Amino acid sequence: MLQARHKDRGCLNCSKSSSKLALVGTLFSQTIYMNWRIDSTSLPSYLRVSTEGDVSSQDFTSMWNDILAQDGWVPGTSVFFDNRGLNAVPQDGSGVDMTSIATDYFESRAADIGAARIAILMKVRENYKYGRQFQIGVELRRVPVKLQMFFDEAEALSWLVNSKL
Repeated sequence: MLQARHKDRGCLNCSKSSSKLALVGTLFSQTIYMNWRIDSTSLPSYLRVSTEGDVSSQDFTSMWNDILAQDGWVPGTSVFFDNRGLNAVPQDGSGVDMTSIATDYFESRAADIGAARIAILMKVRENYKYGRQFQIGVELRRVPVKLQMFFDEAEALSWLVNSKL
């Protein structure tokens, strides 16, 4: 089963759009920058998520909410992220903020995510530092996931399906 999802629940072919989102009692305008596609055809081995565009913390949490709502999701399901379509995170400090929000999200949803193995395939080397900060953050907070970043798809998939690695 293949589906495209993003904040406005639109289709894979749509472009960036704006929506209103209530967060902690504040209404603000939000532009949707990241699109993702969730492919469950490899379940029960793993779920494949392909991403493209500019990542934001709101898109990250919306994407994970979609992942956790997938038919067939159980805590501990392995996830392969193909993030080769993501652009570089701006070097304005927003990457650190996104990492903090992502770590908070994983800590708050630890029971739902479970002891998942998550392989993150990257192309943009500048984003590696944020992936590594996220990896260390979830480890320090004792979230039971195992995260690993890769630049090679075969290596990532091998690690993902081989729990001894």
